[in-house]
Amino acid sequence: MPQKKNKDKKVRNYGKIQINNKKYKFNERFEKFTFKTLYVNCEVVSAMILIRKECEYVINNKPLYKLDFDKVWKIDEFRVIQHNHIANIKKYLSVTWGRNIENIIREQIVSIGKGWFNMNETIKET
Repeated sequence: MPQKKNKDKKVRNYGKIQINNKKYKFNERFEKFTFKTLYVNCEVVSAMILIRKECEYVINNKPLYKLDFDKVWKIDEFRVIQHNHIANIKKYLSVTWGRNIENIIREQIVSIGKGWFNMNETIKET
């Protein structure tokens, strides 16, 4: 059966079609959406990307256990080595990593200005 071509309906670029429904208030809904979501600001998206990179760095370069040994260790020495390594990782995560995440957020969000992400806001109730 030959395909029937419909010349009356035109589809706009990239598969988008026009919505002619007067009840659907696109502008109002879009304003509510942008107010409620974080991902409409380039700064927030950039911050999330940098945070992800920082997390990937930790996963790839800071293993929880020390696994590369150049010789055989007694069990007591092994426990001490593992304990020290875990303590170092814990310190890195609680101090350095936390500070890095905080700095990423501050550096990316500071340029947004007024609104939810105003870094210069001093009144907690606003």
